[in-house]
Amino acid sequence: MNNFQIYDITDCRHPVLTGTISLGASTPHEFFLWRDPVNSGRFLIYASVNSDEPSLRVYEVLNPPHGSLSATPVATFTLSPAVPATEPVDPADYADDNFVFTTKPTTQGNSLHSMSVPGNGKRVYMANSDAGYFILDSSRLAARLPCTPNTVTVDANSNKDPNLCLRKINPDPQARIDHSPPFGGIHHSIYTVPGRSAPNTGFPEYAISAGERNGTTTCPWTPGQILELSDEKSPQIIAQYMVPENLAENCFVGGPGDPALQREFSTHQLLVFPNLFFQSWYSAGLRAWDISNPWLPMEVGVFVLKPEAQVVERFRNSPDVWTWPFPFLRNGLVYMCDENSGLYILKYKGARAGELPRHGTFLSNTNFCSLPNGC
Repeated sequence: MNNFQIYDITDCRHPVLTGTISLGASTPHEFFLWRDPVNSGRFLIYASVNSDEPSLRVYEVLNPPHGSLSATPVATFTLSPAVPATEPVDPADYADDNFVFTTKPTTQGNSLHSMSVPGNGKRVYMANSDAGYFILDSSRLAARLPCTPNTVTVDANSNKDPNLCLRKINPDPQARIDHSPPFGGIHHSIYTVPGRSAPNTGFPEYAISAGERNGTTTCPWTPGQILELSDEKSPQIIAQYMVPENLAENCFVGGPGDPALQREFSTHQLLVFPNLFFQSWYSAGLRAWDISNPWLPMEVGVFVLKPEAQVVERFRNSPDVWTWPFPFLRNGLVYMCDENSGLYILKYKGARAGELPRHGTFLSNTNFCSLPNGC
């Protein structure tokens, strides 16, 4: 069954299931857990659903683990029908790769892949698979004010109602940062840079986005971008970051992207701090980037593990590195996982290491840390 499960982990050796939120036949993909900074007992689960629309659904949890759960979403959002969940695309619109698609896509999927909700919860940053990146106003939902719960985007007027719980800030459904086509891969994730606010809005000034492209038979895969958000209706890409193995000039038989090696150099999950971020990067391991100057991101740390020789069931039947899950920071140490080789605990000693918090747990798909009084 597709559901969210709430556990009482007071006794961490014997967790107790205290409640579930069923999604019925819908298939959830990623979620962001937002804790109300005004009411610490109130949580909103922002869930992406990639099986049907609406692909953004928000569930309210009060006073867990034994409080009340919202079995019905308190808010939903969809770009459909203005931007259909699935639509045809001309294969000729896609750029050729060094190792070409076996068959170029004839359709693209536009449902939500993942989202982030920083700080006060007044904004939702959306990564809508092939449909791109854009921003929602969630002010009324965050403040628990009466609002219209379900947003359906029919045309450029659909998101102009200020009473919507979730409202696209630029009401034009076509106003999105959209890379696909001409580039392959989806818009995977977007996280704002904490502690850096735009002077004109008070909302985050920068965000980090990352695509995802699966397949060992194409090269290059996906880069990441730094977005400038001072005009929320029109975010701008100000920089791109990439690992060397994923540059087009390194895509050749016998090179690091040779399909025979069964690798994927795709970006994946992020852990973001004001001037530094970490990213799990599939076959490129864990990477660290200095973004003190967001216009010129600089790679400052690399950890690529040696693959284990003995693996019971290899991820995607590949012998290579598969650094895939979210990295997180726990009491100053970075925890990361490789799908084939397991858990690694690292100490980052590179540029700006002194800026990392020494206490608490930090994970980019929540807006809070584990310390009782905040971090």
